[in-house]
Amino acid sequence: MRNLLRPFPSVLLFVAATLLPAAILAETVREPFIRAEATAHNPFAGEEILLTYTLFFTGEGPQVSDASNPSLKGLWSEELDPGRFVRSRKVTVSGAVWRSAIIRQFKLSAIRPGRYVIDGYRLNCLMPATPSVQGGRTLTLSAPAVVLQARKLPEPVPDGFSGAVGTFSFTLSAEPAIIREGEPVTLTASVNGTGNLPSLMAPLPEISPSVSRSVTSTYLSLDTQRALSSGTHKTTLTLYPEEAGTLDIASARFIYFDPAACRYRTAASGPIKVRVLPVRRKEYSVSETEQQSGITKSPAEEGTRILPFAVSLAALMLALGALYTAGRKRSENRRSKTVSGRGNPATGSESPDLLRSRIYAAVSERGVARPESLTKTQLADALYRTGISANTAERVKRLLDLIDRSLYSPLRLSEDELVGLQRETAAVTNELRQAKSPAGEEGYR
Repeated sequence: MRNLLRPFPSVLLFVAATLLPAAILAETVREPFIRAEATAHNPFAGEEILLTYTLFFTGEGPQVSDASNPSLKGLWSEELDPGRFVRSRKVTVSGAVWRSAIIRQFKLSAIRPGRYVIDGYRLNCLMPATPSVQGGRTLTLSAPAVVLQARKLPEPVPDGFSGAVGTFSFTLSAEPAIIREGEPVTLTASVNGTGNLPSLMAPLPEISPSVSRSVTSTYLSLDTQRALSSGTHKTTLTLYPEEAGTLDIASARFIYFDPAACRYRTAASGPIKVRVLPVRRKEYSVSETEQQSGITKSPAEEGTRILPFAVSLAALMLALGALYTAGRKRSENRRSKTVSGRGNPATGSESPDLLRSRIYAAVSERGVARPESLTKTQLADALYRTGISANTAERVKRLLDLIDRSLYSPLRLSEDELVGLQRETAAVTNELRQAKSPAGEEGYR
């Protein structure tokens, strides 16, 4: 949305006198005016329409700036940027030749049924100097009001309808299809099409409460070449199944209203099965030499071998315990000195949640908006586009995977792994803050 009285920005309507045919310059200069047009005056509540303000003028194009904005109370709206220079074209209005240029354009939808009056838009026009007016003059033009009568959606409204209005398709996927206990599987629901995509949510199926999960994330991708909202809205959820077997994911339904057909429609996905394998565990057996030779030991012989071994093992464990206790005290003393002296960012007091917050904070400083709402791959791609190397972007992605594992998986990190995770987080966040030069636009791979 443009600020009031800000030049548009210094908009020259791309009809400089040097570019205009002599016939146009010779035309009788008439007072400019504004038209306001909506693609529909009787839309359904939630249905996107387009509101366009067009300036009509003759001769050389004026410089324009907004005197006041239109009143859009009670409407969802998003302005389309016409760019620095507004290209004009020749048109005929009531038999007279004019130049026209789109000045402002909005996507709109009524939040509720009812009558809406859109008025109050005014535009300042600095007219070029003419032989009769030295230095030009400024006119303030008022756009006519636009009245919308938003219709109520037909009843009965089906169960599961959440306000989607337009034409859409729906898909549900789970990747990977085969995992091991505690490993992540990402569930993605996608709504594709044209309509009120920015204000809807792709639905996920019901998941058993016993399955660990991460926070739900959303991602909106719109086609910038289209005036009305067209593209994909995705919802993702990462699951961490804890039991071997088959994870059954139920089918999901997306219900929307098709304004062209004036009816509700349902797009559904099929059920999904994810195979969960048991975690690999070390197995101990008779030595390979004994297997090949066929040698077996009697219970008495086995007991004779095991007893001295058990005594030795117990003595070794006691010695290691004493060494560990002494080493831990020395480590705690060093750590307390480091914390009081230098403020080491990778202390044992930092939880995985805090580490993730530090990563998101460093990513935000790179100019990536709302990093917590992106998938790990999307976040890595966004970092790459800010100048971060592909190697560092991959390290950030691996770090977030490890943090998720420590939070949601039954396979918890060991103490050594957690300390290593803290050190890696400190190193990576430091790299993110020190990187300078931007990379190309190819994107992260």
